[in-house]
Amino acid sequence: MTAGEAVARFLDAQLVYLRERRTNVENRGVTVVTTSGALVTLQLAFIAVAREEALAAPLALRLMVGASLLCFLLATAYGLRVNMPAPWREADVRSFRPHLSAEHWFKDEQVALQAIAIVQLRVLEDSTRVFAVKVRHLRLAFLCELVGMTLLAASVFALFLLL
Repeated sequence: MTAGEAVARFLDAQLVYLRERRTNVENRGVTVVTTSGALVTLQLAFIAVAREEALAAPLALRLMVGASLLCFLLATAYGLRVNMPAPWREADVRSFRPHLSAEHWFKDEQVALQAIAIVQLRVLEDSTRVFAVKVRHLRLAFLCELVGMTLLAASVFALFLLL
């Protein structure tokens, strides 16, 4: 195996790995959306049940409840952003067109492997950039959800202390 073949195999393995991680991150984004939606539903149900107490609650407590709702909304927005289609460049057909001409068709296999490796490197660079944005949004979604849950737990605890 030549050094070029080793690089081509490595690039191919990296692309497979990155595609699998993208699927994993996007699934986690869906989980954040689902969890935040369920928590907002529970929070609104709790507010409806404890309506009189909630209305008589101090302003700080009502602001905590409102802030937790906002955090869940932000978590949902970031979770949806993780799953929004992004320009994810794959192999560019134009870069292979010259290699399909009659003069290149019977050239050494190494020439084709090098062309493929160059295209794979471009795809890997672009995919890594897009993936980093998805991961950043997923982290923000998790952070918003964590803050929202903390505020929700604190507000429920404070409301029970007032009862």
